[in-house]
Amino acid sequence: MGMVMVPLNTLEPGTEIQCDVHDSSGQLLLKAPVILDENTKQTLLERGVEEVVIRDRRKFDRGEGIRA
Repeated sequence: MGMVMVPLNTLEPGTEIQCDVHDSSGQLLLKAPVILDENTKQTLLERGVEEVVIRDRRKFDRGEGIRA
């Protein structure tokens, strides 16, 4: 499994953020890994954070897109 950047506003509380989060001036807002809660989500959104990195839990078919 890899990592994927996703819109913060689409995440539910309980999601684990995998990379540190900084504001537009480079200030560290959140040290990863951390489990997202509703208060933290709202604070990050208020600080202008639009996307965060989470673990990509999608399952891929290794044969997908390969033709015999």
